[in-house]
Amino acid sequence: MNVAAIVVCEMIEDETRLAIERALPEADHPPLVWIESQLHERPTKLLARLQELIDQLDAGAREGKCVTVRGVRPGDGPAEDRLEEVEVQPTGDIVLGFGYCGGGLEGIVSRERRLVFLRAHDCVDVMLRAGPETDTTKRDSRSYYVTKGWFCHSGSSSGNVDIWHTRHPSEEVKRLLRLMLVNYDYLALIDTGAFDIDEWLPHSIARANEWELEHRVVPGSVDALERLFAGTGGEGDTIVLEPGQPMRLGYLFSAAE
Repeated sequence: MNVAAIVVCEMIEDETRLAIERALPEADHPPLVWIESQLHERPTKLLARLQELIDQLDAGAREGKCVTVRGVRPGDGPAEDRLEEVEVQPTGDIVLGFGYCGGGLEGIVSRERRLVFLRAHDCVDVMLRAGPETDTTKRDSRSYYVTKGWFCHSGSSSGNVDIWHTRHPSEEVKRLLRLMLVNYDYLALIDTGAFDIDEWLPHSIARANEWELEHRVVPGSVDALERLFAGTGGEGDTIVLEPGQPMRLGYLFSAAE
């Protein structure tokens, strides 16, 4: 697989870097274009940002020229303060380190390149996936899943709740939390192997206590991302869209045709 660029959300920076290290241990990896985490919970804005980026890469492919695109340096704080430029070659696939993300990939299309990404609903599915054909660690609908990245980026619910405390009385914050968490019994920290679980366990337990949820640690991995970056994922693991073929929700459940 000839890859022009890997486009990935900064929320999973640690998992991405570990997966690339494992997938391409002795080779230079393609350029990374990081997408700001603020778009994590705004699927329509995420789609618009990704499509804008792909259109720029398509223009470079048509002209046979390298193109410089905008990404962000992973970290916290406003994305406009962390902008960086990334140069991408005119040939090769675009690998997206995203799941479907609540519609954030619906209709996305490249006119000039293949788009390759995981057959997953979101990054939680990606990090819980152990095998190439199915999730052997089942997702629990009663669990609110978090990782180190969830605590470190303002686009997560962690950052949103912290903002609530600055804008609303404590009783109103409690009411909002009850509404947000009405379907959850647990806060589950996913041990992906990409960060020091012991360092972040106190943060996770404290948040579980604040939200009045039972705490648990669940096993995860970067195996799915590793297969994606190495190009070894099969049809049950990845979706490959040919040039001109838009993404549709149904492709999560059957081969893209």
